[in-house]
Amino acid sequence: MMVCLTETGKIAKYLAKQRPKQPILACSTSGQTVRQINSHRGVVGYKIPEHMRSKGEDMMELLLKVAQE
Repeated sequence: MMVCLTETGKIAKYLAKQRPKQPILACSTSGQTVRQINSHRGVVGYKIPEHMRSKGEDMMELLLKVAQE
C-alpha cells in the first residue's frame, strides 16, 4: 500500500495516473479533498483529525494503523 499526505489531492491524483498495482491511501485534513480523492481509481481517502496535524509522530502511528486495516 502506498500512503501519501496531501492537502489538495494533487499527489494522490498523480500517483493514481501512474496506475500502480498497490492501492493508494491518500490522507488529508480536508473533508472535501478526501471526498474528491475517493473518485479516483485505486485511491482510498482518509480524513486526518485536525488536532493531529501538528503531531507528526502520533499522526504516523495513526496512518500505519489505518493502512494495516
